[in-house]
Amino acid sequence: MEHADRAGDRSTLAHAYYLLDAAHSDFGSPDGLRYLELARPIYEELGDLRGLGVVLSNLGIHAYYEGHWDEAVAYYRESHDVKERAGYFGAMIQVNNEAEILSDQGHLAEAVRLFQEFLRVARASGWAFGEAVVLSNLGRAAARDARFEDAHELFDEALKMFNEIETERFKVEAKARLAECLVFEGRYREALDVANDCRDAAAKSPVGGLEALIERSIGYAHHQARQPEDARPHFEESLRIARDLKVQYEVALTLRAMVATRYPGSDGFAPAAHSLTSRTPSSSSTSSTVCGSSTPGSFG
Repeated sequence: MEHADRAGDRSTLAHAYYLLDAAHSDFGSPDGLRYLELARPIYEELGDLRGLGVVLSNLGIHAYYEGHWDEAVAYYRESHDVKERAGYFGAMIQVNNEAEILSDQGHLAEAVRLFQEFLRVARASGWAFGEAVVLSNLGRAAARDARFEDAHELFDEALKMFNEIETERFKVEAKARLAECLVFEGRYREALDVANDCRDAAAKSPVGGLEALIERSIGYAHHQARQPEDARPHFEESLRIARDLKVQYEVALTLRAMVATRYPGSDGFAPAAHSLTSRTPSSSSTSSTVCGSSTPGSFG
């Protein structure tokens, strides 16, 4: 980076800033945001629309994790427009990312419409990774809508594809979502098996608070099994992870889970959870569990 700066190589400098953000994100740190903010004006200055489009998308993902969903949507749409001007196929990725926000907000019909639009493009272009990602997102939307048979079929398809293309991080995400789906169904024994199976792997992929989702699902499953003493440490760990990673929506969901399961001393948690979720239009719920989670299903 220093060499590029001294040599006046602005393009390489911007790319170095982009890579620094990616490295921070891969280790679960939100601190890479400042590097994207340094990269953006350089790409604008150079007229590098493809680079600018990717940076805008990643700025949207940062806003998404923090619960600033209106800001995230604005970044995603700007990224889509810039990538289209560049003639870059990746413009359609923003459709998937915006649909994830709609799904988290509980606007499931609109989310599914956009996911299916992206699925058609991914299949038509032969993009296996994009297809697998959106199948996982469709599975989660189906689980949130209590269409559990559909959800299992979609997760099975996604996991098969992730196995074939050897994408470990997204395979773990799909399994974590499957565990969440099993919790929604009240199948707590199976939920525990699936969640515990991918728990260690999730620790290697801290992006977006995936571990917080898994710990919360384990807590819910123990609660359903009438094991409140076993549930509580998992809710505590979920909350710690979400706070450490500054994934505010995950913080809110875990606080709400603790209230719903009558965690000792949780009476004061409800206002804090409401304060966090009020930064976003809405959240969805299924039965006694609260749906939604920031995960690495968004991509640039």
